[in-house]
Amino acid sequence: MALILNPYAFGVASIYDDALVVYSLRRPDMAVLWTNAVAKIRRDSDNATAFLFFDGSDADDTISTSSLISTTSQTTPDATTLATWLGANDFYYEEWFGITANNVVDSGKKLIQTTTTRQPKGATGGAIITKNSLPTVDFLTDLRNMKIPTSYSALDSTEEFTVISVSHSDASAANGLVWTTSSLSTSYIIMLNDRRSLKKAINQLNGGVQISTELTAQVNSANQRILTAVHDATNNTLYYNSTLQNTVAHTSAAYNNDAFRIGSLLSTSGLFLNGSIQEVIVYASDKTSELSLIHSDIDTYYSIP
Repeated sequence: MALILNPYAFGVASIYDDALVVYSLRRPDMAVLWTNAVAKIRRDSDNATAFLFFDGSDADDTISTSSLISTTSQTTPDATTLATWLGANDFYYEEWFGITANNVVDSGKKLIQTTTTRQPKGATGGAIITKNSLPTVDFLTDLRNMKIPTSYSALDSTEEFTVISVSHSDASAANGLVWTTSSLSTSYIIMLNDRRSLKKAINQLNGGVQISTELTAQVNSANQRILTAVHDATNNTLYYNSTLQNTVAHTSAAYNNDAFRIGSLLSTSGLFLNGSIQEVIVYASDKTSELSLIHSDIDTYYSIP
């Protein structure tokens, strides 16, 4: 009789290997680990830039002041540490690299923000900004956001996809946006980090019809949270910290999908997060059957409150 092995019995690599892209400040556990830069960062004292790498060679390594940097290469670090290069200055994120299973930098999967006043922050006074003791990308004002140069076709309204994020919002009366498919305010699908009575989380506007999938209860804390949106042929399904919230049928009309942006709806206005993002994972499929494994891995790493 043939021996059948459970691929999850010896690790969780396979749950990330089929991700379309992972934006994270930890190295995903993949069969081929990511060895390239995590991000391109800007030092505020002189606007010098450097590529920032993970601080080790293992899965779940993160960034720290011990991370190596390079001022010239996005694939090969120098012997210089972030602490040496940064000193007592601040740094901001100019590019956040999309991590994939083939360990190849794809310019079409980099989140970018070249306008300095809109770049999210990564360090203050030489110290990495953290949430729950782990590094985070801080979208700290009503200006900060990043996007890829084009869009992900996998997020079209006719496709099946799953997007999972680890984020928080400091604003108690705001529609804090984690991600969106659009650069327009008239047609989109977005994930709101909502802390209002309306409880919206997935908000889809298409064909002039707005469909909202809501949390079962208003979120009144600024803790980290895992927000998961599953979009299939007929429904949007919402999970909050691994717990199913609601499933709502969406319309068949197409929404706009011309960008993938995090931190706000538009580049200069609209639904700013006013918080931080530690991880965004995009799957080009319905991952409902594996969500318990994915959520468990995320929760174990981040110790979601």
